[in-house]
Amino acid sequence: MQDVIDELWNAAQSGNASETARLSEIVRTLCGILTLPTGSAGIKCALELRGVCQRHTLSPWPQAGREEEEKIRQILDRVEADLGGTGA
Repeated sequence: MQDVIDELWNAAQSGNASETARLSEIVRTLCGILTLPTGSAGIKCALELRGVCQRHTLSPWPQAGREEEEKIRQILDRVEADLGGTGA
């Protein structure tokens, strides 16, 4: 998933409108993580779910709870499916 922004930039620069639209929608889907009540803690949770780091946060930021984790997992699964299961 880390390459999505680079791919989006390259698609836009090359004038590939359909690929730019597809990748823009993927980025919009990922941004859904930030709309959860825990905000930036959702990013930490997403990173933990993908094996990048632990989700621990310090006060005043709350950790993502089980409900938020499930929503984040659904978002990440949707994005991975939209990327063709590559996790690019």
